Amino acid sequence: MKQIDTSPVVVIEGCRKFVKLHAPGRQYLIPITMDRAIDALGSEKFFRISRSYAVSLPDIVSIDLDVVSIAGMDIPLAKPYYKKLLARVYVLNNAL
Repeated sequence: MKQIDTSPVVVIEGCRKFVKLHAPGRQYLIPITMDRAIDALGSEKFFRISRSYAVSLPDIVSIDLDVVSIAGMDIPLAKPYYKKLLARVYVLNNAL
């Protein structure tokens, strides 16, 4: 099995029974569930923003009502996750 450097991963995208890990200039398709991928990569770093996407909190560039911008990508933000994301980002900023 091939080892993957997960440190540059900024987005986790769910694709049925696989996830696609997005890193600058690279993508990896891994046979794992979204929840297991978030746990493996660090639930303190990654936050789920819809059924299909989780993002790296430190790498977020901007947050709008329905989009999170990160590493040159616009990722859809589901309404139920908006307030939770803002609260999580607020807590992180105050901890710095």
